[in-house]
Amino acid sequence: MIALEESSWHCHFELKLRRTNGVAFQTFFSDVLETRYQSDFVRLKPQGSLGDKGCDGYLQSSGTVFACYGAQNGATAKQSALITKLNDDFEKAQEDLPSIMKAWCWAHNLIEGMPADALLAFNKLKADHEEYVFEMFGPPRLRQLFSEMTEDQRAVYLGPLARREDFFHLQVSEVKELSDALVAAVASKGGVQVGVDPVSPKKLEYNDIPSAWSQLLQMGRLNAKYVEQYFAAHHNPLQGEQVAQLFRQKYAELKAQSLSSEAVIVELYAFIAGWDAISVERQVAAYSILSHLFDSCDIFENVPEEAAI
Repeated sequence: MIALEESSWHCHFELKLRRTNGVAFQTFFSDVLETRYQSDFVRLKPQGSLGDKGCDGYLQSSGTVFACYGAQNGATAKQSALITKLNDDFEKAQEDLPSIMKAWCWAHNLIEGMPADALLAFNKLKADHEEYVFEMFGPPRLRQLFSEMTEDQRAVYLGPLARREDFFHLQVSEVKELSDALVAAVASKGGVQVGVDPVSPKKLEYNDIPSAWSQLLQMGRLNAKYVEQYFAAHHNPLQGEQVAQLFRQKYAELKAQSLSSEAVIVELYAFIAGWDAISVERQVAAYSILSHLFDSCDIFENVPEEAAI
C-alpha cells in the first residue's frame, strides 16, 4: 500500500482535474508544464479575433504544439463536440503553424477515459498525417509529472495535504462547521428516510473503492467514533440523522447516474469539503465524517450476506 501522503495528493490531484475545465484547464496545464520544462515550454495567449491558432502551448525542443480539452468533472457528455474540437484544433495548427509544428499533442482531463470514437478520430489524424508525431497527454501523464515534483511544488497546485499524523489531531470545531453546513443543506432540500443496514468489513472491496481513497477512509476511521460522539452529544438530537439523510439522498442521485465508484467517492468528499483547496484540519474532519457515514452504511452498498461469508 502506498504511503498516506501519496494517497492524499493522488486524491486531491483528481479533485483538481475534475473541477478544472475549459480555459481553467488550459491555464492549469500550462502552469504544470512550465514547472516541469521551464523556459522550454511557451505559454500561448489568444489574441482577440486572431485566436490562438489552435495552439494552447508549445514545447520548443520537440516542436510540439499542444491543444487542450478540459471537460467538466473530468468526463465528456457530448462525444461529437469533443471530436469536432479535436479535428478543428489540429487543422488550425496545421494551417497556421506549419513552420514550427513537428508534433501535435492532445492534452485532456478525461479521468473517466477517452471515448472510443474520439480515440478513433485521433488515430485517423495520426494515420492521415504521418509527417507529424502525435501524442496524447491525459491524466496519467499529468500524474507522472506531479509525482516528480517536490512536496512544496505540489502544494502550489493542490494546497496543503493531510499527513498521517494529522489524523491524530481531529479538530471538533471543523466537524461542527462542516456538519452545520450540511444540516443547512438538509433544511433547504429536505430528505427521505432510508433504513440503515449493518456494516460489513468487506465493504471497501465490495464497492471497488480505489486504493488511495480506501486508505484515506481507513485513516478517517480513526476519528469516526469521535464524529459519532459529536452527533450523539449535539444539542440538536436529530443532527446526525439529518446529515445521514442528506448523504443517502446524494448517494442515490450519484448512483442513478451510473458513475464509477471513484467518481462517486470524489463527489461525496467534495460535497462535504468543497472543491477548493482547504486546510489540513478541514481535510481530516471531512475524511472522518465521510468514513463515519461509510461505516454506518448511509452511503455505498453493504455486502450481501452470501458474499460476506
